[in-house]
Amino acid sequence: MDQNAFANLFKIPEVRKRVIFVLIGLAIYRLGATIPIPGINAEALRSLFESNKNGLLGFLDIFSGGALGKFSILSMGVMPYINASIIMSLLQGAHVIPYLDRLAKEGEQGRKKVNNITRIFTLFLAMERRANQRANQKGGKFRSKKSEYAIHLIEKQKARMMAGMTEQPFANLFHKAAQTTGQTGETFLQFLEMRLDNIVRRIGFAVSLKTARQIVKHGHIKVNDVVVDIPSYQVRVGDVVSLISMKETPAVKQGLEETDKRSLRPSFLEYDAQNMSGKLLRLPDHGELSFPVKEQLIVEFYSK
Repeated sequence: MDQNAFANLFKIPEVRKRVIFVLIGLAIYRLGATIPIPGINAEALRSLFESNKNGLLGFLDIFSGGALGKFSILSMGVMPYINASIIMSLLQGAHVIPYLDRLAKEGEQGRKKVNNITRIFTLFLAMERRANQRANQKGGKFRSKKSEYAIHLIEKQKARMMAGMTEQPFANLFHKAAQTTGQTGETFLQFLEMRLDNIVRRIGFAVSLKTARQIVKHGHIKVNDVVVDIPSYQVRVGDVVSLISMKETPAVKQGLEETDKRSLRPSFLEYDAQNMSGKLLRLPDHGELSFPVKEQLIVEFYSK
């Protein structure tokens, strides 16, 4: 487009209005992008974006023109408008508001009125969203509070996921612990700790519970000179768990090197490097357990 053609744009009133409106909108956005939301720790935010400038946060910050990195008053993007548009479309489709039905029959004029209503609705959604963000930042009265059941459930699910177990075996193991003498919660965590797959991992034959489980399932583990291929098998005090194959595989070497390097092998296990075996000397103490969960919450979950 040459200079004359560009100048001619401003001679058309409708085009001139649109161009001026866009320029004013851009100016307002750039101004708003430099104003941070009150109460934000600017130093912590800057450090976060600096450490992620080549990642997703940096990518999104580029598209927001730096507004996201400054956590500016205009950093929330278009989500409130999208939500408002979806809600208006649902209300029109459901025919629950007669006024919207009348607007739908007015053609272009009706659509303009619906668009204006959507924009006004967008402002209310944006203010509501910001109010919730501020309340959550301050821990204010608007913060949603988890129910007692939710707190117990989350802790139970956390332990279950860490142990890599499905729901029913996990529940069965808990009920088994509940039927023994002593504190149910600690006994349950000891049962989780003494599963064969976890003992294989704690000895150092695998770097992860998943790898340890595969080693057991494929028949590479003996307990007291008997092959056991059941990951959930409960190892008892005095049992000797040995690796009968895979001794030279990269996975096992990596596991042993990592365990020795970081001194991860617990004192309730005695390791025999020559025979590639480990012996369970005693029950693990609470501080030696590898599942950092609040067992009392799990007990209370299953007690209801």
